[in-house]
Amino acid sequence: MQIRKIRRNNNNLSLDMTPLIDCVFLLLIFFMVGTQLIKDKSGLKIELPTSTIQEVEVDDELVLFIDKDKKMEISFVDGQNGRVTNEVTLLNLEETLKQKLQVTTKKDIVIKADKNISHGDVIDIMTISKNAGAESLDIATDDEE
Repeated sequence: MQIRKIRRNNNNLSLDMTPLIDCVFLLLIFFMVGTQLIKDKSGLKIELPTSTIQEVEVDDELVLFIDKDKKMEISFVDGQNGRVTNEVTLLNLEETLKQKLQVTTKKDIVIKADKNISHGDVIDIMTISKNAGAESLDIATDDEE
């Protein structure tokens, strides 16, 4: 009886990367779509007043966020980057709004002000917005539950 030595050809061992690449592409698509769905997010912590009136869907309007310390951010749709949020001050608010309103088709501004900010401050900001060329001003509220 002869004992044969069995040879195996180990040169063809390789790891198939196709499933891993598929998973990475699916995750990439998921996060790209997910970040586009985030609307009107601001770094400011704003507590909106409540109302029973339904909120209108914000699409390409300018959104002005005002927190209780009168810090402001303006959010707008940029053709290349999607929705962009920039910090503004009361001093440069009118000039910034003029620039943004010139390049948008819809001349509406949505104001999302904290419920603890004074009524006079909101009126001042609304006056500046109208002077900058806004056709309509909307005040955002939370739904009453």
